[in-house]
Amino acid sequence: MSHNIVIFYALVSLLLVKQNQGSEISVAELNAQHTPSVIRQTKATEMLKYFNTSIDPCEDFFEFTCGNFAKHHPTNTTLNTFVILENAMFDKIKNEMHVEDSDDTDVDKKIKNFYRSCIIAWDWMGSYKHKFQNLIKEFGQMPVLEGENWRESDFDWSSTVSRIIYKTGIQILFEIGSTSDLQDNSINRVAFAQPPFDLKDISLYMDESLSIAKQIRRQTIARDLRQYLGVRRGLNAKTAHEILDFETSLARGMIDYKLNVNLSEIFRLVPIETVQEKYLPVWDTKKLVTEALGFTPDLLLIQPGYLDNTFEVMKTASLKTVANFLFYQYLTNFMNDIYDQQQEKNCIKNTRNVFFQPLVNLIYRKYFKEDIKEGLDFLWHELKTAFENTLKSDRLTWMSAATRQYTSQKLKAINLELETYEHNNFSEELESVDINHYDYVYNMKSILKRQGELARAKFNKPPPPIMPDGFSPINVITENVVKVPIGILQPYYTWSSSYPYAYNFGSLGFVVAHEILHGFDNSGRTCDTNGNLLNWWDAESEIKFHQHARCFVDQYKSYSYGGRLLPELANQDENIADNGGLHLAYEAYLSWYEKHQDDEESFPGLEYNNRQLFLISFGQLLCATSRSDLMAELAASDVHVPEKFRVIGPLSNFGEFAKEFECAVGSVMNPENKCVIY
Repeated sequence: MSHNIVIFYALVSLLLVKQNQGSEISVAELNAQHTPSVIRQTKATEMLKYFNTSIDPCEDFFEFTCGNFAKHHPTNTTLNTFVILENAMFDKIKNEMHVEDSDDTDVDKKIKNFYRSCIIAWDWMGSYKHKFQNLIKEFGQMPVLEGENWRESDFDWSSTVSRIIYKTGIQILFEIGSTSDLQDNSINRVAFAQPPFDLKDISLYMDESLSIAKQIRRQTIARDLRQYLGVRRGLNAKTAHEILDFETSLARGMIDYKLNVNLSEIFRLVPIETVQEKYLPVWDTKKLVTEALGFTPDLLLIQPGYLDNTFEVMKTASLKTVANFLFYQYLTNFMNDIYDQQQEKNCIKNTRNVFFQPLVNLIYRKYFKEDIKEGLDFLWHELKTAFENTLKSDRLTWMSAATRQYTSQKLKAINLELETYEHNNFSEELESVDINHYDYVYNMKSILKRQGELARAKFNKPPPPIMPDGFSPINVITENVVKVPIGILQPYYTWSSSYPYAYNFGSLGFVVAHEILHGFDNSGRTCDTNGNLLNWWDAESEIKFHQHARCFVDQYKSYSYGGRLLPELANQDENIADNGGLHLAYEAYLSWYEKHQDDEESFPGLEYNNRQLFLISFGQLLCATSRSDLMAELAASDVHVPEKFRVIGPLSNFGEFAKEFECAVGSVMNPENKCVIY
């Protein structure tokens, strides 16, 4: 054999060894060019490095499966699988923003120009103050900039709010927009309710022991006033304090999703004349709504809790503070954190927020293959079939036959949507939006003008669907549809056609099963097959449902996190979906496995059987780490319990887990008393 041939075979052998090792690359670097064996080895290597095998899985399965996750994912905030998915999506977006592609549509070019204008905003910082002053002048004057020249008598806060909503679609102080009727979701209604708040949960405003979020919010407002508007030091801090205090007073009327309330208790359909009479003389509802929309509706779908609180707040509020609050909230839409060291990431976030649907479609066209639809449809079919079989079994006999029968009907009616937006006409939707590559403020004005037009146009169409804006699927119970964003389907993170099905069912399968179960939790069970409000539970089944749910309340409030017991949550919807979703995904997997026992259901180097692998993949899906001083706020402000207890809670209620890991009765992961609904 010649010397050259020997060298050739040596190089080939070396390449094959490296390929098969898999440890040379990370999961993030995997692509369709890698062989299934390399893909499996790479995932196995990642899974193994997260384990802490010094921990008894029967005492703390979260620490057993995720004990070394933090070591490999250091963070100064919080990090979990969905943050990892978000970062991976950001990398794809960043790659696209830096290339010119011959396949780019006109909308793609607008997206990329917008991103570039954000990146170079620093170069325009000298003109920012002037641009922002002009933005304010369109709607009035901002007291903190005018000083003693500002006159209270010239300020009409109601008119300012309505004109901003009309011209830009930005919801400040109130949300006035299109929504579906709760009794008949084919009917378009005008919502008059709370707007988005910067801090997402009421506890972050009201609980004095959770002070970090409000401190950061106050510091951010003071910094923005100084940097974007040139407000002098001292005055910027004082104004920030006043703005946040006013925002906090409004937040008392926010919906608290941790309470066990349903949609019919939160919203009411009321004649506009009734609303008009109730809130005079603090504001003129007919004038406010008419100016915001360009027409006067007969009925309003109102949120009385928020409106009543705002009514009381506005009676005594300082108009100077109200004006500073309104204009600051408006201007934040033009700010882009140009001083932040993570400017590139912030610009990707801004681009994603502004062009969410067309940007998702751009990434889908460039990076995703058809097999993601096939894989998702397969899981969906298996999960629905498994739930249908459960309804026919003896396990849910606590439900009456009639309630189970309607549950089955609703299950059959529930639909799945993969949100690729491939059928949207973005060219028509964004045709009038003028975007250049150098003026971020100009671009935002153009976008917001179109946003206002599209918001008003919604009233001439069927009610707009609710869409996911993150990386986790959602169950829109008022539509009876589970909607899956493409971000969670990025290959190799939560699923792959090359992975064992035990992994796919335990990871992505659980996520989808969790969403299916939301259709039958305490909120979802109040909506019918079409998503309209309907009480289809008989009284005895409802009583038993609440008895089972009470078990979860007692279980989860006993867990301690960040030095504090978890809050007692009246709303157990997320825990019901976690526990039921685990059961459902497992049963769907076993049903599939019975027909495919010859398939290779293992990862190289993981010495666990297929059932254990399912449970491990479930545990590692929820690996997470957080900065210690943020733990209390995370636990108090999220409707989900911390990831640790999303693992420990459901598995300790799951007899199959104790069986597979041989946990003694009475151990942490195998308590005698177990909570089960579905």
